[in-house]
Parts: sequence; structure tokens; C-alpha cells
Amino acid sequence: MTNEKENDDTPIYLGIDLETTGLDPTRDRIIEIAVVVLTADLRVPHSDDIFWTRFGALVRTPQQAIESGGAKDFHIKTGLLVPRSSDGVVIQTGDHHLNLSCIEEDLIQLFCEQFPKPPILLGHSVHFDRGFIKHWMSHFHDRLSHRNLDARTVELLWPDLPWPEPATHRAMADIERSISVLRMAREMLGRRDR
Repeated sequence: MTNEKENDDTPIYLGIDLETTGLDPTRDRIIEIAVVVLTADLRVPHSDDIFWTRFGALVRTPQQAIESGGAKDFHIKTGLLVPRSSDGVVIQTGDHHLNLSCIEEDLIQLFCEQFPKPPILLGHSVHFDRGFIKHWMSHFHDRLSHRNLDARTVELLWPDLPWPEPATHRAMADIERSISVLRMAREMLGRRDR
């Protein structure tokens, strides 16, 4: 017998990962964002009513914020930032960067409006991402549930399990890893209930 809830394509979670110039949401900036829409059983919905299920973007970031952020060297190692060969000035990778205000509008219009209730934020140390969202994208933040589903907490509860390898610290790869961790935990807990 198929569980009706298991086949429900209603979006519940909004998986999100941010890469930032540092750790302080009041001073540092968002430089990359990835979003994935998920159902209650952590699947990407396949309903005709759900048009957008994934979004990733590099954020146009002031050069001063890149240079002064504490994560500059870290992001050079990940490839998100690169020193320009002509003068060594650190710049963002990629050719297309979006303004954060445009990204916020897209997230509200393309994602939040698909949810019957405010989406629960899902990610790895998602409280960190929520702090940046609240500071830099307050209108988007106002449309989110106050609840979080945190993959890092699950890893800390069962540290000896064979969790997926740490991601690359690129937003889409990181959120995909967080989803994998939570799916593994869900499967493990489901087996215990039988």
C-alpha cells in the first residue's frame, strides 16, 4: 500500500546554502546562493504546479567587501574567488553576477509563492544562512517559517555514521550534500520505526 503522504508533491522545505565574504552578517556579504525546493520526504517535487525547483547564482559583490572579508583566502582555494592575473586583485569567478535585490525578488516570486505555508529552511548550519538572509534579504526572510531543519545537527548527533564527503564550499554542491545527509538520517530513522 502506498502512503499518500509519500507521494505528495507539496513543497515544505526550502533548502538553501550561501557562501559569504565572512562570518558577520552585519558586515560581510553574500557572494553565492543556491536554493532547492523539497517535499516532506525530501524529494524535489515533480508536479505541474511547481515550476521552479532549483536556483543558483553568483551575487554581484562590491570589491571592498571581497577584499575586506575574512573568507577571501578560503574562497580563493575553493575557486569562488580568483586573483586577476594582471594585477593580483581578487575578483569573483564567472561572467554573470546578479544584484542581491533582484535575487531576493526572484526567490519571493519564483519560490515562496509555490508554498502553501511559509517554507521551512533546510541546510547545513542553516542558522548561519538565516542570519545573512534576515540582514540582507529581509523581505524574503519575512516569507519563511521560523523553523529550521539542520543537517549539521544530525551529523553531530551521530558522528560515527558514514556521512557523504564534505562538499566543495560552493553553494549548490553544499545544499545537495545537506539534502543527502538528511535523506540518510530519514532513512535510518525510518528503519528504526519498523
